[in-house]
Amino acid sequence: MAFANVQIIGMGFVGLTMAAFLARKCQVLGVETDKSVLETLSHGKAHFFEVGLDEAIKTSIQLGSLEFCEAPRSLRQKVVFILTIGTPLKDQSVNLHALTRASSQIASVAKDEDLVIVRSTVSIGSTRHIVARALMDANKATAVAMCPERTIEGRALDELQSLPQIVGGLTKADTQIACDFFADHDVETVSVSSPEAAEMVKLANNTYRDLQFSFANELAVVSDAAGLNAREVIAAANYNYPRSNIALPGLTAGPCLEKDPWILYQAGQNLGVEMSITRASRINNESSPRLAVAQLLNRYPQIPKCARVLIAGLAFKGTPETDDTRGSLAFPLMEELSKNLPEMELWTYDPLVAASKLPTELSKNHLLDLGAISGQIDLLIIQHNGKRLLEALLGHLNHFKDSFVLDFWGDFSSELHQHSARPLVYVFGGEKND
Repeated sequence: MAFANVQIIGMGFVGLTMAAFLARKCQVLGVETDKSVLETLSHGKAHFFEVGLDEAIKTSIQLGSLEFCEAPRSLRQKVVFILTIGTPLKDQSVNLHALTRASSQIASVAKDEDLVIVRSTVSIGSTRHIVARALMDANKATAVAMCPERTIEGRALDELQSLPQIVGGLTKADTQIACDFFADHDVETVSVSSPEAAEMVKLANNTYRDLQFSFANELAVVSDAAGLNAREVIAAANYNYPRSNIALPGLTAGPCLEKDPWILYQAGQNLGVEMSITRASRINNESSPRLAVAQLLNRYPQIPKCARVLIAGLAFKGTPETDDTRGSLAFPLMEELSKNLPEMELWTYDPLVAASKLPTELSKNHLLDLGAISGQIDLLIIQHNGKRLLEALLGHLNHFKDSFVLDFWGDFSSELHQHSARPLVYVFGGEKND
């Protein structure tokens, strides 16, 4: 194996899952500056939920193939440095300051024969003009490649093996070095002509998904206005029709879909191209909480201003399950509700999300067990479709027998009507049962 040593900068979702995956065959050093995260990792536990991750970390630590520290190290052996630094969005523009700092840090310890891989989601040109530039300024001839992460939360360890890895090096030689590294881990690679092409692939994948969901959500709104069931329309449109695969409506959120389309849109702006469809799609998806609350209150004006409200599901998605609340539309939902129901009593519940992950003002009313509810809930909002969430709700139907329900996924409402309790249900883009 050409590279037996790997150092991964950033132990967030992307970096930690990659570390656990590569530690099966390599000596991996996970670099993280957050001391509380390092403390958790030192006990063989991830600081977020991901299927199979805790077990993989514990096994690798026991085998001695995985360790964690605060800074990258200079080694005599050849090293692959992998950048998985967070690139947060602010005012629809990506912040690359942390990537710039980490690039300089790597440049101080890297050798000419090392390989630097960029795995963070970045704007087009960042690999060349930030990472490669830092190495060049430090007089390092290190190979550089953009190899974007494209896994789904909840199946990351499986998809790190099964998904083809896009590889775009600064040179053909750099591309081949990076491809050989992934081949050593039995991962199929797809070579593209440049780092910029690889950067664009990641943005294209997630923006396309955002566009699909945006159309479904727009279809839900117009169907509701016409008195139609969008889910019925979509099912019929897709059935055995080879040119249609319309998604179902629902909340479109998460750290990738809330960010990547804006990064792509900004890239277009920088190039003098107005990506109007991309922009409109993202705005439409971000407006879903406002539209859904407006439709709910229009249909059921008898919901009291002082309603006892439970938002079930705080993670940005339910299937596959995750405890990740980044980009979750549960929080914009709360804002819309507070505008329209200023005297409401708000509770939250998610079987995977700990109160410690929430802002202080929300953590005090975050339920760890639905059995802790006293009395009836006036308004139940089902924000994601997690299996454990659904099972918990069905196990406490007594709290919802007279509730109004806003169900974004339609799974719970059908189950409700198989029981004696028959609350008033509004399904986003679906059936409206009185």
